[in-house]
Amino acid sequence: MAELFGSRAEFAIEAGIEPDLCPPSTVWGHMCVWCRGIALGDIEDRYCGLGSAYERLGEVVSSIDHLWAEELVGLEDVAAWNFLDGLLYGYHGDVELADARTLEECRRDAVRWGRFNFLTNWGEQFDGHKSFIMRPPSGPVRILSRRLPGNMGLSVEVSRDGFVAAVEGFARWFEEQELRLGRPEFELQIRPQQDYPLAEPYFPEQAVAYLQAAQFNPTAFPCLEVHSDSFFWSDEAYLEFAAVCHSYGCQSFRDPLVFRSSMIRGQPNEACRRAWEELMRLCPEWPGFRPERRCESLRAELERQLAEK
Repeated sequence: MAELFGSRAEFAIEAGIEPDLCPPSTVWGHMCVWCRGIALGDIEDRYCGLGSAYERLGEVVSSIDHLWAEELVGLEDVAAWNFLDGLLYGYHGDVELADARTLEECRRDAVRWGRFNFLTNWGEQFDGHKSFIMRPPSGPVRILSRRLPGNMGLSVEVSRDGFVAAVEGFARWFEEQELRLGRPEFELQIRPQQDYPLAEPYFPEQAVAYLQAAQFNPTAFPCLEVHSDSFFWSDEAYLEFAAVCHSYGCQSFRDPLVFRSSMIRGQPNEACRRAWEELMRLCPEWPGFRPERRCESLRAELERQLAEK
């Protein structure tokens, strides 16, 4: 049975897990979000990974007071949609743009504007529900979606406190499900024992499988992982990897991101190098290893987003 966090009339998250799940398992279930009485997402789509939505909603809440830019001032719904859709996806609605930007310019725009994405790559339940989110200083949260009824236009506004309360309620519920479905005894098996050869995998193979299946997408955009102060890209399957690691008690899932960020800063963090090199051995084609995703040219944008957290 699905649970509701928040108010459907304003903003809410509705989610449930499948009744046949039993330990050990990551949290698989179904969910949607409600914006002024309209459901975004397909709650009937069962057995979806909820970890991505949990992580991304946490990132949105952590930056809720900084989801704004001068370029958005005065833009009505269509103009705001086209502005973000063009920069992030090269479209205005259903119309593909003739994009003259270089690949480096596309990457730069993805880094800067990716934080305004909402529902994109949050799981199968949100496929086809591309949306954007913003909040002017001291104003309400504004969510843009082409899935809203015609009489509502392209956007709805919800209160900041209502949005945050719904996300925090969902987050507490998700964490309770993780504890109930997890296997904390795996922690000692997965972590290497000091002074002995590594007998068990550094990362669970079920988690690594997500990275091995990840395919490079030239339009992928970076997002800030707030717990590790690091970037991850939308085509890297990192959230799925992290959710499975966490469910098995493996707490090293952030180390590869931390190491990559330390390279961006020009000061490699040797404490996290082993996790990075282990993934390079297991999944050398992972998009996260691409040279342009660890170069120092990203440092200024990383530090800018960290300052705005």
